Amino acid sequence: MNSSESHKAPALPPVAAEFETNIDPTSGKEPPKKVPWTFLRASDGKTMVDYGNRGIVTDPHGQQAIMLNRESKEATVIPMKDVSGPQPQSGGKPALSPPAAPTEVQDLGKRMLLGHEVEGKRYTFPPVMPPPQPKEAPMPAEERRGAAVKADPPPPQTLEVWTATKLQIPLVSRTVGVLGKQTTMCRKISPGEPPAAAFKIPPEYKIIEKPAASPSSRS
Repeated sequence: MNSSESHKAPALPPVAAEFETNIDPTSGKEPPKKVPWTFLRASDGKTMVDYGNRGIVTDPHGQQAIMLNRESKEATVIPMKDVSGPQPQSGGKPALSPPAAPTEVQDLGKRMLLGHEVEGKRYTFPPVMPPPQPKEAPMPAEERRGAAVKADPPPPQTLEVWTATKLQIPLVSRTVGVLGKQTTMCRKISPGEPPAAAFKIPPEYKIIEKPAASPSSRS
């Protein structure tokens, strides 16, 4: 065994799971919504996130991702230098994305969920500023000073994740921040190898090859 093989991360167990993500924005301009989706992971590392008319297949060994559009029956193949499977807790269409580096990590212990032992972690992230609002007529100076005094600093974001210890897949995640709340719950989980066809492009689909990004375009 060479050194590169000895340092490889252990393969994650194959699994199929059904999720539902509840998105509750704080703006009040958009109603809460529910997004059902599924996650598949094969023993060779391939993953599939399937939501509605869209699907995303990632292949870490083939160094590519495949975006499936079931409405147009198109498959866009995207070469990627470092492909990692979409994280189940983010849902099919993540609405809230905490920064990469947490400022605090809290161990929440272990419990049983859907017949599986899960381990909980709570991550605290720096606050994220809300998106800019449409420009309005300028305020008088006194009103601007008063608004600045009343404005509260945005709260930090928190991400709570409960991960199945044996299957290594999050079964529950909750993200809370200035943009709202997003909760993802696993409704059904089935250990074992998913069908190989789930990770392949259907024969009737048109294949679109997207060229790899050049170094200048990534900078």
